[in-house]
Amino acid sequence: MNGIWDKNIAVILNANARKVTTKLVSRVKNFVPEAQLYVSKTIDEGQEYVRDIVRRGYSHVVLGGGDGTVVEILNQFRNSLREFGKNELHMPKLGFLKLGTGNAWAGMLGSDNGKNTLSRMAAHAKWRLRRFNLLEADQRLCHFSGMGWDATILNDYHSMRDRFGVGPLRKWFGGFGGYLTSIALKTIPAQIFRKPPMIRVINRSAEVYACSGVDQARPLAIKPGDTLYEGPANVFGGSTTPYYGFGLAAYPFARVKEGFMNFRVVTASVFECVANSVKIFRGAYRSPRFIDFLAKDVTIESDRPMPLQIGGDVRGLRDRWDLSVADFSVQVLDLSMV
Repeated sequence: MNGIWDKNIAVILNANARKVTTKLVSRVKNFVPEAQLYVSKTIDEGQEYVRDIVRRGYSHVVLGGGDGTVVEILNQFRNSLREFGKNELHMPKLGFLKLGTGNAWAGMLGSDNGKNTLSRMAAHAKWRLRRFNLLEADQRLCHFSGMGWDATILNDYHSMRDRFGVGPLRKWFGGFGGYLTSIALKTIPAQIFRKPPMIRVINRSAEVYACSGVDQARPLAIKPGDTLYEGPANVFGGSTTPYYGFGLAAYPFARVKEGFMNFRVVTASVFECVANSVKIFRGAYRSPRFIDFLAKDVTIESDRPMPLQIGGDVRGLRDRWDLSVADFSVQVLDLSMV
């Protein structure tokens, strides 16, 4: 250990994350004192580690894992803060190591797997912070959540990875290539002729806006309880961060207005999405079939159960779903600004 790591910064690594290897743990130990490093193998173990971090009052915590790790740790922190009679003001500031399959925050905030960023994180005084609102879905904190194709893609990816991601194909199916393969071979063929569900999105807050551009948010004369959208939808969900993993700008309006999420309804066909995939990936595609709102609290009703994902983890089927901006936010390290 090189002695420069700040005593107020703890590190949590998810031992089950794809890129958390023995070699990676050894690299982290070159920077982080053993007393400040927590390597979690189970959810229960992670909860106990978070309780210890809250008890010891660390000001900063670096998370090593993917989106699922981030979501789980966020919820564990909320539980532990409540247990110790503390609130959001006592939430440690967060940094990230890009060690999972999906890395929405780590990817957009300039983090890597620790090879270059650990030394920069060690310079505690130089941290540049951004605040992110969080969402609440199924009583869980998260940074994004959705139903329809995005959750279906996750199901298909896990199915194909479990079946084919062994031996020489393990690396391919463990990353972006695995997503592309599952989309091409499983998701698109299954969805291409499938009739989309009919959904109803009900507004539950006093303010809601329609988005047509980054600086074009138009207030809507819609009261709590009114219908925000009703009709077919292939993808629908919300986020307070513009990006999913791999740089996919799935919610380009997520940072337009403080305290709001970008709620998006996609009615476009498979053919339209494939034909415009590059622009969609960059968040630059505009179409009447990509409908964007800025909202705080919505209820979604579907005419049939649809797969739900919360922070990149599939959570089963739902025909009703509540999604809102949580009364909990976090400050995160943005290495792209340093």
